[in-house]
Amino acid sequence: MGRNETFKDDYFAFMSDIINGGFAEQAREEAPVGAVNYIPHHGVYHSKKNKLRIVFDCSANESTKEAIKLAREARELCHKGGLRLHKFVSNDKAVTESLPESERASEVKHSNLDFAEPMERTLGIMWNITADVFFFQITLKDRPTTRRGILSTVASLYDPLGLVSPVILNGKRILQEMCRRGVGWDDILPDNLKPAWEQWCRELPLLQELKIPRCHHPMNFGKPVNVQLHHFSDASMLGYGQCLYVRLVNQEGRVHCTLIFAKSRVAPIKVITVGVNCSSGIGKVQQIRERTSPDQWHYISTDQNPADYASRGLTADQIRNVRWFQGPSFLWEKNLEVKDITCDLKIGDPEVKAINLTARSIPEPLDLLQRLARISTWSMMIRVLARLRMAVKGNQGTLVQERTDAEKLLLQLTQRKAFQDELQQLTHGKQLKGTSRIHDLDPYVEEAGMLRVGGRLKGLAEGTAHPIILPKHSPVTRAIVRHFHQKVQHQGRGITQNEIRSNGYWIVNGSKVVN
Repeated sequence: MGRNETFKDDYFAFMSDIINGGFAEQAREEAPVGAVNYIPHHGVYHSKKNKLRIVFDCSANESTKEAIKLAREARELCHKGGLRLHKFVSNDKAVTESLPESERASEVKHSNLDFAEPMERTLGIMWNITADVFFFQITLKDRPTTRRGILSTVASLYDPLGLVSPVILNGKRILQEMCRRGVGWDDILPDNLKPAWEQWCRELPLLQELKIPRCHHPMNFGKPVNVQLHHFSDASMLGYGQCLYVRLVNQEGRVHCTLIFAKSRVAPIKVITVGVNCSSGIGKVQQIRERTSPDQWHYISTDQNPADYASRGLTADQIRNVRWFQGPSFLWEKNLEVKDITCDLKIGDPEVKAINLTARSIPEPLDLLQRLARISTWSMMIRVLARLRMAVKGNQGTLVQERTDAEKLLLQLTQRKAFQDELQQLTHGKQLKGTSRIHDLDPYVEEAGMLRVGGRLKGLAEGTAHPIILPKHSPVTRAIVRHFHQKVQHQGRGITQNEIRSNGYWIVNGSKVVN
C-alpha cells in the first residue's frame, strides 16, 4: 500500500465510509493472545469504472444446512444496515439453489445448475466450483519480444498466492537479465536469451493441467485436532523464496499437508552488503524476536527445503513432478520430529565465495549519523538507535529510557558535527566569533552539553524559551522537519515551522529548510 499512493487514498476513503456509516468500529481492547479472529480483505478495482471496492473474506467450513443458514442471516443483517450482500458462489449445489438468482455470481446466475463444470474467476485464478479446485487458464497474447513486451507477458500471470511462483521466477530472471545488460524498452530480446524465453512461453500452457484443491484438507478428513504452520525460506544467487504449508492431524492421527502461500523474487542485480541493511532491517528482526522463540527456528538441508524451488525456479513441467504443493515428506510423518543438524559448507559450493580480508584499525569513530541517514523518519531513527544501545548492554534497562537517551544522543552528535567550533569556544568561556552562523542566537551550552538559543524569556519551559539549535543541512534535521510536517498534515511552511519551534527545536535558516 505504501508503494501506491492512489490505492492508499482510495482504500482509506472506502474504509472511512464503512466506519462512519456504522458498519464497522475500532476494536477498543486488546484480546488475549490466540483469542483474536481476523477477517482478511483486499482491494479490487473495477476493470471499467476504475472504482475500488474492498472484498472481505468471511469464508468458513460449514455443513450444507449451516451454510444456507449463514448466507441467509448474513444477507438479512447487511440489509438492516443498508448493504446488499450478493454475488454468492458455493461449491455446494444446494447452497447455491437456496439463493435467489439475483444474488448469485454472474457466472451461475442463469444456470440450471446441472452443467458439469461451472467456473468462477477468483483473483485472476479460475475456480472449478464442481470439483472445488483452482486452476490456471493461460492465454498468451502475441506481444513483441522486447523488454516492454516481455514485462507485459510476465506481469499478466497474476498469482496472488504464489502457487506457481517458481515458474514465474524464471520469466522474471529473463527480464532482469535484459535490464542488467541495459536493453532498452523497445529493443529486441538478445539472441542468446531467445531460447530460454521461447521455452518458457512454450511450456507455460502446461500450468493448465494443474488442479489445486481449494480446501486445505480433503473430504472426509474430519475435524483437525492439531494444526501447524511450517514456513520455509531460502536465498540463492538467482532469487529469494519462501513458502508456507499447513499441517493437519485428525482424530485418527491421519496427516495432511498442503501449500497455502508462497513468494519468489529475483536476487538484486547490485549486491547488497550487511552494513547497508543493518539499520533498516533491525526493526523486522526485533518483530521476529518478539513474536517467535528460538526453538521454532531450525536449519533444513537443501534437498528437503521446498523454498529452494521458490528461490531457484522451476519449469512448468517440473512443478508438476516435485513435492511443491504437498510439502516435504517429513511433514507427512505421524510423529514429526524436527532435529537440529550441523550445517557444513561444501567445497566448491557456487553460493559460497572465498574472499581475502585485511583488518586495520581506524582511529576515527564510526559515523553513526551517516548510517542512520538511510532511515527517513525521526521516530524510526530513535527506535533503531535505542534497540542498538539495548543490544550492546545485553538488553538491560527499559526501552522507554533508551529512546529518551537515543534522542538526546542524536541531537548531540548533530550539533558536534555542525557546530564543533562553537561548542569548543563556549565550553571554554569564550565569546563566539561574529562570523558564526549562530552568533545572533546568543547560544549557551546546557548541562547536557547541547546548544540552546539564549535570551531572557522567563515563565516558559526550557524547550520553548530556549529551543535546541539544529543546523540547516543534516539528516536529523530533515527527519525532524518531515516528522512535524506530517504531524500538522502538510498544512504549510508557517504552521510546520511553528510546530517545530513549539516542540523545542530551532533550525538555522529554518524558513529555507521547511517547504
